[in-house]
Amino acid sequence: MSAGEEGEEKEVTAADQADINEFSKLNIRFHEVEDDIKSKKVDLNKASAGEQVIASTQDQLQNLQDCSNEIMMLLDDSEPVKVPRFARRSSTSMKYLLVVRWRSFC
Repeated sequence: MSAGEEGEEKEVTAADQADINEFSKLNIRFHEVEDDIKSKKVDLNKASAGEQVIASTQDQLQNLQDCSNEIMMLLDDSEPVKVPRFARRSSTSMKYLLVVRWRSFC
């Protein structure tokens, strides 16, 4: 632009202003949709990670159930287990006793 044209104001027609307004609305909507897509991708990644945790937990639960079944079958075939007096009062001690007994079978 030359020095003379810098100070000049150009007339904006109603059609030009309507086009500018339409572009502005569409541009704002574009950025809103773009942000929604980004947030949905983050949510999807979190959900995927959550599903992996659930699958892992389900696998662990299945392993524990299998171990429990094995213990029950082994206990059925063997002599009765003598439970020490201290273990009769404490569920934690009983769990420990079963774990120790289970490890001795494995």
